[in-house]
Amino acid sequence: MPTHVAVVRSENGSFSATFPDYPQVTVDAATAGEALDRSRDALEEHLATLPLDRRVATPATLPEVLAGLAGPAAAVEITVQPPRGPAVRVNITLPEDLLRAVDAAAQAHSMPRSRFLARAVEAVITGERHDGVRVPLDEDVLRAVDAAARAHDMNRLRFLARLIETGVTRTRHCPEP
Repeated sequence: MPTHVAVVRSENGSFSATFPDYPQVTVDAATAGEALDRSRDALEEHLATLPLDRRVATPATLPEVLAGLAGPAAAVEITVQPPRGPAVRVNITLPEDLLRAVDAAAQAHSMPRSRFLARAVEAVITGERHDGVRVPLDEDVLRAVDAAARAHDMNRLRFLARLIETGVTRTRHCPEP
């Protein structure tokens, strides 16, 4: 798995994390730990949106980053899950109260909405909770989603919305171990 270096700084009681290899990826948080957790997710999402030719071929090493640090800061190696494939933007419609529940659950897990939705869908489709373990979502899974949607007389988006609702309900009633 690729390793990138995150630089964590504290200013005025809050923390930020950035990546020298991807300066456009910046995360702000209340604690250093939260900044690191959120930075991993932010970098994984950023990498998923980049074409292969725009990704850094040889990430900066910890000694290289430490040598270039100015001011009070910490550098930490972050191992990221390589993208399964290119990310695809989708437009879905959810009831307003469900979207609020999704956002609350995503915040409780320190995840952006899109990552939480993707993990909820994967968990329902595969029947597995993630707890940090990634399950590939490939063309076979998408074909299974489409077949299940047809069997329930739904289109893919409505079916995925129902899956998300089920995942959010499980998350609300079954806290992480």
